[in-house]
Amino acid sequence: AADIPGYLTQADILQKIGSFITVRGDTFVVRAYGDTVNPITGEVLSGAYCEAVVQRTTEPIELTNPSVPTDIVRTGGIFGRRFKIISLRWLKPDEI
Repeated sequence: AADIPGYLTQADILQKIGSFITVRGDTFVVRAYGDTVNPITGEVLSGAYCEAVVQRTTEPIELTNPSVPTDIVRTGGIFGRRFKIISLRWLKPDEI
């Protein structure tokens, strides 16, 4: 069927649109907040804000020993891909 007129391959399509497509970005900005609350009064004693730039890598991860969460090796990747923190910065409340 390859020599039949009208036969279209993926390569034919990619050759035409290749200069217009871009790679999917696997970098994310994550913001987090945590505080300390007085258990008796319920008053917020202190709080902190941070922003992390996180990149998902191509390296798959799998837990080898579920009782030890830090025991991770590169294998089949049933837990997805490894994340790498590119940068971390503390924020002021007015930067939120």
